[in-house]
Amino acid sequence: MPNLTMLLVLSVIQALTWIEYPGSAGSTVDVVDLTFADGFEASAGLNVSTNGGIVQCAIGSGNAGPCATAYVFGTTLTLTGTPDGNHVVGTWGGDCSGTTAIDCSLTMSVDRSISANFGNGPIALNISTNGSGSGTYQCRIDASGSFQTCAATYPYTTSVEIRATPSATAPTRSHITAWSGDCAGIGTGTSCAVTMLTPLTTAITFDLDFVTVSLTIVGTGTVSDSGGTFTCSTGTCMHSYPWGVAVTFPKPGGNFVAWAGACTGGNTCSLSATAMQNNQSLTATFTP
Repeated sequence: MPNLTMLLVLSVIQALTWIEYPGSAGSTVDVVDLTFADGFEASAGLNVSTNGGIVQCAIGSGNAGPCATAYVFGTTLTLTGTPDGNHVVGTWGGDCSGTTAIDCSLTMSVDRSISANFGNGPIALNISTNGSGSGTYQCRIDASGSFQTCAATYPYTTSVEIRATPSATAPTRSHITAWSGDCAGIGTGTSCAVTMLTPLTTAITFDLDFVTVSLTIVGTGTVSDSGGTFTCSTGTCMHSYPWGVAVTFPKPGGNFVAWAGACTGGNTCSLSATAMQNNQSLTATFTP
């Protein structure tokens, strides 16, 4: 090779020829004569596929950002895989196969194809309750196992049974009115079975149980309960009370004569907590 005083590099070549030209003061100038390769591209393509997360690219020691579809030949890239909330770090495929770290480094000397295969992580289960009543819920992952406090997440593909239990005692005895969300369609059933493939959300509606007191007025007079929630002065009136909660009707004034039905006599009518576990019928008679 001649002693070079100037070298002009024009592009990537298919053929290279050294040509010597006279220079000043007896020197020479050597120039590279280049023949370009047919179809030559000054970049290499990058195809990235992923499931359950994102892959970002950084050039050299630069900051990571969205990956481009092509890079200048020779560019050094670092690809970083980040799983979403439902997945965990998995494996690299394609030109990053064999890489076990979360990052994959490569040189864009040819077109590259990379896949980031994230594993399925814990799946969230969100359960809430609403309604006028109260109740609890538990979960089990083995059909023959015991019910326990529901976890916030379960492994991917886990089968979970949710069991709802309404309050059974006064004054909050309740019943299941409905399930919603991913358990919609269960109706008033006590359990819902789900498979943890995607995040699931359900709400259980518990409503209070009530009993009805039917009060008939005979003659002319007015009857009210001691709580002031129910007053009847003519015909037959009906009112709902929470299941198992005692109710008292003080002796009415005026020309009251007597009670009949659930109460008898002419004094205060007391419907016990036991009596108020069922509907009651009562008559108050007044003299004309």
